[in-house]
Amino acid sequence: MDNVGGENVDGKPHELLSLSPGLMALRAKEPAEQAEFWKSCVLRRQQELHALGGLPLDCVINDVLTRYFDSSCRGINKVFDNACRLQEDQNNKDLLQKDGLYIALSAFYSMFDTTKTDEEKQAVMDGSHKEFDKICEVVSLPCNRDCFGYAVRRLRIAILLRHFELEGGERTSYKEGQVFHMDYDQGNIWTPFNHSTATRTFTHVKKSFTLPVIEWQVPQVCISEYLFSHRIRSGNVHWSHVHHPNVEMVMAIGQVWRLPGPELMMLCDLKKAQPQISLCNKANHEALADKRGFSWSCMVQPAVYLDKSSRESLQLYRDWNLSRQDPLERDSTSEKPPCVRVAATYSNLAMLWTSEVASSLVTVSTEPDYIGKWNTDSYHHTRSFLQSFLAKITCEGWCRKRRKGDMSDRTPDEEKPLIGKGGDVENAHCKEYGKHSMSAELKKLLDDETEDGRGSVWGERATDATVSTIKFEDCFDQVLMGLEQANSMLRLGTHWDLLMRICANRTYEYLDVLETYQAAIARLTYLLRDHETSNKGNLIGRIEQVKLELANLQMLVTPFADYVVGGLGPMVEEINDPLLHHRMLDVQNNMRTFLPKCKCLADTCTNLTVEYDRKAGDKMNSILNILTFITFVITPMQLMTGIYGMNWEHFPELSWSHGYHYFWGLSIFLSLVFALILVWLQRVD
Repeated sequence: MDNVGGENVDGKPHELLSLSPGLMALRAKEPAEQAEFWKSCVLRRQQELHALGGLPLDCVINDVLTRYFDSSCRGINKVFDNACRLQEDQNNKDLLQKDGLYIALSAFYSMFDTTKTDEEKQAVMDGSHKEFDKICEVVSLPCNRDCFGYAVRRLRIAILLRHFELEGGERTSYKEGQVFHMDYDQGNIWTPFNHSTATRTFTHVKKSFTLPVIEWQVPQVCISEYLFSHRIRSGNVHWSHVHHPNVEMVMAIGQVWRLPGPELMMLCDLKKAQPQISLCNKANHEALADKRGFSWSCMVQPAVYLDKSSRESLQLYRDWNLSRQDPLERDSTSEKPPCVRVAATYSNLAMLWTSEVASSLVTVSTEPDYIGKWNTDSYHHTRSFLQSFLAKITCEGWCRKRRKGDMSDRTPDEEKPLIGKGGDVENAHCKEYGKHSMSAELKKLLDDETEDGRGSVWGERATDATVSTIKFEDCFDQVLMGLEQANSMLRLGTHWDLLMRICANRTYEYLDVLETYQAAIARLTYLLRDHETSNKGNLIGRIEQVKLELANLQMLVTPFADYVVGGLGPMVEEINDPLLHHRMLDVQNNMRTFLPKCKCLADTCTNLTVEYDRKAGDKMNSILNILTFITFVITPMQLMTGIYGMNWEHFPELSWSHGYHYFWGLSIFLSLVFALILVWLQRVD
């Protein structure tokens, strides 16, 4: 950040900024005093921004933001050089005189009105502009590049605080946008960090582990204090995370971290940004000419998170699957897969990192939306007594007995009776699966949604912080767990280790989401093939929804796998760190696993739908075959009834004493002959 001192990762002092005594004295004051001073130096927002009604988001006019808020040394130096060429004194082109400084702040940055006449210009030069004179006093004319850049960045922050309502009180809620900052090395964390005091038990592969519970982390409550704080950068790595920010906060943070204009434009509309990567090589670093090493590379990655209930549901399925594979527990475990809650969110995560000189990482995340939020058992699928009775007396029971030996209709495991209390199917389903039992919160969510079948689809905003993965601690729990351990591999590394750890964690989450959908498909498949299940049309609707959500998930991740992962490889090879290389392989392998598996699950949904349609067609054909058989068998009786039902005057058979019995005997005999003919024809086929 814009401090003067501090040490880099090599222990060598940074090149000191050539700041004037006035700026040095101002920097030594409290952040609140600094903020008040710089706010007193600005009159209004820029006229162009005022005409637009605020900070623009439209990419067509984003040059406005680039011109007014590009905080990179390259952008500010361009304005500085142009103002030097336009000022009257051309003897020293590396210093700004009073008229050159006014040209830069008015003509280029539009912070003040442009002087139109010689009289107005002379009046300003004589000291009639009190706000401008206060700036001139602290930067000490003639002004060098460092003083100019320092003053411009803080004037921009002052404009955002005063005229764009950025300073809206304390920011304690993620809905208002939060900033978290951490400076750390292998032994210390210099910024506030709440270490874990509670623990939780986690079961994996029938083994129990005790893991810490990530505590609530303290955000920067007062944004102005963070923006104007005089922080000596301690430690080797500097990580700043901006959680769900608005445009004004992005612009202000950009001034602190000297972000270039294109990166600021991308962050302002991060919700619509596509997966992308932009690397700053050594040539670009020299062109930026930043003494502090703030030459930025950036990457946008789609972040996918399972909410807490869905993750618990996934663990329940994993334990059930392990119990089913264990010969000792197979007979005591229900054959029906457990209910699954599918609740996954997605958001965009931008990561910007500097060269090793600055060793800084800035991450920005957008508000999450749901990919889907529903339960596999959103409707009651148990038949009533009347439905079961009608199924037995109709052709369905007959068709089931006919197909009893057909192993293609049901899997071998499904042929065995479900084990439960009293042989009850639902009691078997409610049985604990393995060593993991369903929590009361998950059971309530499953029961509530089963009552009315409600759920949500793509695009619904995630707002429940107690259930959804919204909070900073939930999104970066694995990273925070590594940071709180002194001398951990993460603390021993550089900002590139932090970058690759976050990237790898997000790709692992892709696979967990796919496994959740796999568990849901297993549950839906069982219900769909179970003869005791009703409302199978609703199950087919769920399967089609799974297919759609998998397609949307693949649409999110495929550009990242195709364009971003390939761009990270050369950077990791250039750094030549074995641990980073290992992380890079993890990311690549996760992508190689994700895309084929996502396609395979979508194909499975298609096959289930086709299978259901085929079985529905077979069922209809069975009904038609039965009706055809009955019609063909009773044809002789219908023929004889038609003959003897004619109104002829003389019927010799009517005078027979046993003619009625002969009629029934002949009818039954011919019906049996027709039935034998049908059986013979079926065997011939």
